[in-house]
Amino acid sequence: MSLRRLTWTFESIDRAIQLATGLAVAFSLLVMFASVAYLVAGRYLFGLPVFGGEELARYAMIYMAFLGASTALRSDQHPRLSVLYDMMPAMAKAVIRLGIQVALILVALLLIRYGYEFFDFDGIMRTPALRIRYYWIFAIVPIGGLLLLYHIVAGRFFPARFSIIGNDDLPSEKR
Repeated sequence: MSLRRLTWTFESIDRAIQLATGLAVAFSLLVMFASVAYLVAGRYLFGLPVFGGEELARYAMIYMAFLGASTALRSDQHPRLSVLYDMMPAMAKAVIRLGIQVALILVALLLIRYGYEFFDFDGIMRTPALRIRYYWIFAIVPIGGLLLLYHIVAGRFFPARFSIIGNDDLPSEKR
């Protein structure tokens, strides 16, 4: 297999992973929005108690946070204070970026390891209202860690394919 074909294959896989992650974030946001809207409409417009909606919104938000973290990292759109960073020389910026990358890799490895233990040990219990197994809730912790680790590594070789906010907000080297 030629190097060009191999690069194209890896780029295609990377695009698919970025697209799948972005769609999962969008779907989580949609589920959270729909369940909160249903809760508000049921409670305040119709005076009906809504069963399980708060729990569903909470779990959708957890999924959105874990999936969105890796997506925002990949497109360099995590919120941060950069006043001092912007005033530093290029060499200091490079050292800080490297330190952040190492710290993020350690966090991803911790999420994978301890998230899997948590998933494996406590996952058999059921949620109070929806009665679904906690496996489905806890699974996002190691998956989020794997995606975070993947996007840290893949971001060194392939560009971000989409932006959370919009392409105008991406740094020029990420476009």
